Amino acid sequence: MSTAALIFGYFVGGLVSALLVLARPPARTLRIWRSAALALLLWPLWLPVAFSTSEAERPARRPVELRISSAVARARSAIAGTALEVILTDADARAIAGEVSRIARRLDAVERELRECPLAAERARARLAELAEGDARALDEVSELAELLATELTLARHGHGDGVEPLLAELRARLEALSSS
Repeated sequence: MSTAALIFGYFVGGLVSALLVLARPPARTLRIWRSAALALLLWPLWLPVAFSTSEAERPARRPVELRISSAVARARSAIAGTALEVILTDADARAIAGEVSRIARRLDAVERELRECPLAAERARARLAELAEGDARALDEVSELAELLATELTLARHGHGDGVEPLLAELRARLEALSSS
C-alpha cells in the first residue's frame, strides 16, 4: 500500500469522524466544533473520548420537567379506569413528556452556549439570555397548567370538574408554540 493511499484513508477516517461528532448533539456549540476538529486530526485517539459521556455530562432533568411529569402522571392516575381516560391517553402523556424534554434540552443548549459565548459578543449574549429566560418562563407556565390539569381531572372524576378540555387544549397549544419557536 502506498503512502498516498494511507494518508488518503486517514483523511477520510478523520472526515467521517468529524461528521459523526457534529451530527451527534442537538446543538452545535463551540465545544462541539473543537471536538470535531480534534476528531478530524486525531480521530483514532479522539473518537472514543468524543463519544464517551460521563454521568456529569448527561443532561439532568430539570426540576420543572419532574414537576410536569409528576403532574401528568397524577392526572393519568386520577382518570384511570374511568370514561375520562380518553381525554388524556398514555400516548398524550408520552407526547407531552417528550416535548417538554426536547424543550428542556434546547434550553440546556442555549444556556451552555450562553456560558461559552465570548463576553465581547454582548448583543449575542443578550439574545441568548432572552431566549433562555423565555423558554424557562414558558416551561414554568406549562408546569402550572399540568398541575391545574391534574387537579381538574381529579375533580372531574368525582363529578365536579368542568374545565378539563380548555386546560388540555391550552397545555397542548403552549407546547406547540414552544416547539415552533
